[in-house]
Amino acid sequence: MQKAFDTRLHFSRVSHKYREVRVTDIEPVDYIASKLQDSPPEVAILDVGCGTGRYTERLVEKLHSRIKLLCVDLSRDMLLRCRQALERNAKVMEKAFLLATSSLLPCKDKAVDLVMAFNAIHHFDLAEFLSEAVRAIKENGLLAIYTRTPEQNRRTIWGRYFPEFANKENRLHSLDKLEKIIASLPQLHLEEIRFFSFRRHISIQRLRELALAHHYSTFSLYSRDELHQALDIFEKRIKREHGNTPTISHISSNVLILSRRVG
Repeated sequence: MQKAFDTRLHFSRVSHKYREVRVTDIEPVDYIASKLQDSPPEVAILDVGCGTGRYTERLVEKLHSRIKLLCVDLSRDMLLRCRQALERNAKVMEKAFLLATSSLLPCKDKAVDLVMAFNAIHHFDLAEFLSEAVRAIKENGLLAIYTRTPEQNRRTIWGRYFPEFANKENRLHSLDKLEKIIASLPQLHLEEIRFFSFRRHISIQRLRELALAHHYSTFSLYSRDELHQALDIFEKRIKREHGNTPTISHISSNVLILSRRVG
């Protein structure tokens, strides 16, 4: 039986090391910033599932507008670290860091120019989140979702070599499902789907450290004994294919889905 996952508990446990064990993909943030270049002098941003604010920080630095920022997360500990990262940022003229769910966003109707969710929607009730996002976005405002599909997950180094990783991770949404649910919302127009792939270079020892640190929440679905057993098999599989090279090269892929509010 698969171990139950407690979202709030998991992120409370990993919040102190989250920035150290996760890679921030710069390119999709910069692309979103390029889509906002014609925005008014003041831009209101709502980051849902903000975590420690890694992606928000990058976006704020890339924009030339003054920023009104609302960061929302289910974990009080993650929010605390997000606040520490962004509270003194001079480019942010207004800011709030609020404990809330993705299904009930603490935001007025048509209040923000951008709703963004990075590597988070698999923790949301997708239909409720999209309904709330549409409500919160101004007319012609942008919804940016950055995620990984089940197909992309299976092609990662973890999906290929780590026992049961792709099977245990059943929360990810297919691109087809995402397109269909966006199409079902008359006020939301799917503007663009953009794929990103990154070549990573990492040692086997660092891969072990990341798994033990639960850098992906998928690892929290294993019991302690299961995780250690799976790690041993993972290492053997890697060495069988790559030999004893000090650094493993692998591809990590994600997708960025951009939609506009049209009414």
